[in-house]
Amino acid sequence: MAIDANILRAFVRRVSDLEAEKSAIDQDIAAIYAEAQAAGLDPELVGECVRVTVLDPSAREQEDRERADARDWDKRRTAYLKALGGDA
Repeated sequence: MAIDANILRAFVRRVSDLEAEKSAIDQDIAAIYAEAQAAGLDPELVGECVRVTVLDPSAREQEDRERADARDWDKRRTAYLKALGGDA
């Protein structure tokens, strides 16, 4: 099996470039969570808000029913989401 080195290099370069971008983005996200914490917010709950805001309403309702036992977390999560102007 012959391997075209130029094609292989191009694919490797593309993936390597994306991995470098991903690393930079991960660092930016970590810095934002650190800023949120410095502002007095719970970074874990900020992350939860990010995750939840992309869910469709039915998936969010289902998840809320499944997490009914985590009341303290839910109360804090609800407060954060209400602060974003969404339905908790």
